[in-house]
Amino acid sequence: MTDAINYTFDIDVYAAWADMVVKDAAGGPYEGKYFTAYASRKRHIDYSHSHEDVLAAHRDKIVHHQPIEEVFSRAMGNYAYQMRSKDQADLREAVAYIHAEKA
Repeated sequence: MTDAINYTFDIDVYAAWADMVVKDAAGGPYEGKYFTAYASRKRHIDYSHSHEDVLAAHRDKIVHHQPIEEVFSRAMGNYAYQMRSKDQADLREAVAYIHAEKA
């Protein structure tokens, strides 16, 4: 969730929190600049597009991607993509592309 806030508002929420604690200073109000999305994959599913395909097709939207620790993988998948875009439809398309399974 923290990452989504950072990517949506283009801020560092941890730095903002530290300013509140140390300096008694609250920033904001912050303006949302982007829509954000999270998409993950599980190892046992045969996806239509490879990881390399995903990066090639949606690199402009992907702000972070990484494997998920095994302890969290049942709920969160084995590999995650965090994305942002000014166009919500672009993100929906990217999530659908990432999740597309072979027939």
